[in-house]
Amino acid sequence: MLALWKPQIIIPVPLHRRKQRIRGFNQAELLAKELSRYAGIPVDTAILKKCHATRSQKKLDAAERKKNLQKAFQVVGNPAGMRILLIDDVYTTGSTMDVLAKLLLEKGASHVYFLTLCIGNNR
Repeated sequence: MLALWKPQIIIPVPLHRRKQRIRGFNQAELLAKELSRYAGIPVDTAILKKCHATRSQKKLDAAERKKNLQKAFQVVGNPAGMRILLIDDVYTTGSTMDVLAKLLLEKGASHVYFLTLCIGNNR
């Protein structure tokens, strides 16, 4: 897929700074760095920021997830013209990827693709 998509940068889904400080790492960033090492595509952790802490998405339905993510993320870098690969650890309803792709495309990214480690069960 990477050969077909030809991403120029890999962006891990960011954690809110408080959650990352508590956890000590961002699992999506660890996945992105390993993929970067394998594929030779640089990782950029500065383009996206999670500016508002949100409730855990785990037990929310699709509508609640969408509402929970409103205004949670911000594009602070310049993705204009870039082919971007977003990385996250779990994909359940796609709400996070939808929000982030929309933000990046609105700021001029040419293409946004995503990969996740696993797909969650939304029950």
